[in-house]
Amino acid sequence: MENKQDNKDDSYLDETDEKAVCEYVDGKLREAKAYRKRFEADWAEYERFYNGEHWKNVDKRPKINWTFSVIEYEVPLLQDSRPGTDVISIEDEFSDDAKVLKESIDYVYSYNHLDIRLAQAIRSSLIATNGYLYVDYDPDKENGEGQIIIRNLNWRSVFLDPSEGDLDDMSYVVIRRPVKVDVLKRQFPFKAEDIHPEEIEDEDVVQHDMYMIETKYHASSARRNISIGYKPEDMAYLVEAWCKDYTMVPIPQEESLQIAQDSIEKLKQGMIPAVERFQDHNLIIQVLSEELQNTGIQIQQEQMENDEALATGPQIIEEEIQAKIAEGAIVAPEEAQMASDQLMQQLVEQAQPDPQMQMYAQLLQDLIEQHKIMLEQNPNSEKPKYPYFMRLIVKVCDEILYDGPTPVKNGKFPIAPVYAYKIEGEPYATGELKNIIDPQKAFNELYWDEHQNLRLNANSGWVMDDNSGIDETTLSNEPGIIVKKKAGTDVRRLEPGTVSPQLSAKQQANRSYMEEVSGITEVAQGKRPQGISAAAAISALQEQSIGRMRLKSRMIEEYTMQRLGELVSDFILKYWTKEKMLKVYDDDGRIQSLQFDPSRMQGFKYEIRMVPGSTFGISKEAIFNHTQQLLSAGAIDAQLFFDINRNNIPFAAKALERLQQRDELAMQSQQLAEENAQLKAQLEQLMGAGAGNQEEVPPNQQIPAQ
Repeated sequence: MENKQDNKDDSYLDETDEKAVCEYVDGKLREAKAYRKRFEADWAEYERFYNGEHWKNVDKRPKINWTFSVIEYEVPLLQDSRPGTDVISIEDEFSDDAKVLKESIDYVYSYNHLDIRLAQAIRSSLIATNGYLYVDYDPDKENGEGQIIIRNLNWRSVFLDPSEGDLDDMSYVVIRRPVKVDVLKRQFPFKAEDIHPEEIEDEDVVQHDMYMIETKYHASSARRNISIGYKPEDMAYLVEAWCKDYTMVPIPQEESLQIAQDSIEKLKQGMIPAVERFQDHNLIIQVLSEELQNTGIQIQQEQMENDEALATGPQIIEEEIQAKIAEGAIVAPEEAQMASDQLMQQLVEQAQPDPQMQMYAQLLQDLIEQHKIMLEQNPNSEKPKYPYFMRLIVKVCDEILYDGPTPVKNGKFPIAPVYAYKIEGEPYATGELKNIIDPQKAFNELYWDEHQNLRLNANSGWVMDDNSGIDETTLSNEPGIIVKKKAGTDVRRLEPGTVSPQLSAKQQANRSYMEEVSGITEVAQGKRPQGISAAAAISALQEQSIGRMRLKSRMIEEYTMQRLGELVSDFILKYWTKEKMLKVYDDDGRIQSLQFDPSRMQGFKYEIRMVPGSTFGISKEAIFNHTQQLLSAGAIDAQLFFDINRNNIPFAAKALERLQQRDELAMQSQQLAEENAQLKAQLEQLMGAGAGNQEEVPPNQQIPAQ
């Protein structure tokens, strides 16, 4: 979290209401926790199965963890497209700034190793429920200069409003995570004395009935919080409650006067100021009306002066003409009339009203009308106490550390969720394991039965007579064993039984069920399906086999990554207050330097969009094969082939560079050939002229034949 000690004197930090604020946050936490509790046992079980904890006695009962295999097949497929974000400037003159902001976002991604964090979020969404990427600012990073960070949050740390299914429609999101006490004291020094360690709950200790075992799952083997890893003594819960708060407050008069004055200055420059709902429209209308009245007085006064000039103008012009005639400057009547007409035309033009002044008055009138319309939506001249109606409350140990507007005033919760299977109206999505855990359990049972049968049949029992004279304790399955018995008695091995082939067939069927349900077929795994050998048919099957993966990938790209880009860009504009020199790669893989200037980003309007074509990553092999066929057929040239497959071929940039050099050499050769042809034509022309006038050309000046 941002260091908040600078905000301790702000008006919204009211320590007298700490108890009520704590109860408010705890109430939200209890509500979200009670709703989520019905899913937690299943989510914890899915995590145990992914981690290979399929049995009570893990070391004694074997298993084949197909759930792990399915999840780890999907994670690289979903991340293979390497989704990114792009910045589009609303105004053309800021296109260069949009490029700098885009590279700044990529820099933050690289600093936080987003490839690793995104893979973790995708894995979490496939195993249990929502994966989360959390954007924050750490003032201790970069040697104390601070840096924007992206961290993964376990589902145990995030509590969502259960009344809404879409994140942006929720009224609150509570993030509760254990943090070292010394870290909290350093970030909140004004409350350091009130921060102390507290007991960290074993939130994932769930009394859960395991299949095939009569006793309940042993709690001690599950007593390890996956988000913590241990149970320390010097940690406390940092609770962040991001709440929608629609409290309205009066707008300060000085703020409205400043808005009105800024609007007047923009109108004088020919710019149209923005009219927003939460402004004191009454006061602004009053100021603008006074300006319009003063402008009207100026226009009226100017008109009176012009009318007076027009009334007295002819007499003044006549006097000037007579004076010039007396001086001899004008001698002809025609010249006098022409001079009089010119002076009169100038006077009429000067007497016209100022068009800029009239336009300014019209703009003032239009702006007043706009404020009158908005006045109906905000008749009480109030504004939100918290920008975008978003309030942040931070507490530790029932101590309020911060209560006020969010650090970044964008109205968004600071998380970018990753969904596997989003359910309408539900805040929590389902993962892949929910649908394949039952076949995995059935597979384990059959695998254990087959394992037991093989063990028993591999070491069959003995049959011997009572009077054989052999001590049964000496009978074993050791190699080279010698058994002596009395004559006429019987000592022999039991005939070993056979393991039913139905066990193996059923195991294979359960495995196939998991693949069918998850969509991870043989083709998706890179295996050639039986009975199909044509490359085109296999390629078509591969495209169809990853259809479900492509749907998940688009959700990640068009929702998760776009939301992450919006959050990171807002944090950049908020916290990057100093110039930065960024080293970035261009499209050809060369390093370039870009300067981030925070002064140029003030008032910069932009949109975050997905990079076009980023979904091609999953089917890049198909694109490569298709473009290769076009290249072989001559439909495209080599340069276009490498340009399309820039991200699919490691040496594409080098190949493009060589092709460009080849084209430049070919162009230079063509230019030299054209110049040689022109020189040759000129030479032949000169030789022809010399042959026709050979008698006139001295021998020493003749051009020798080539």
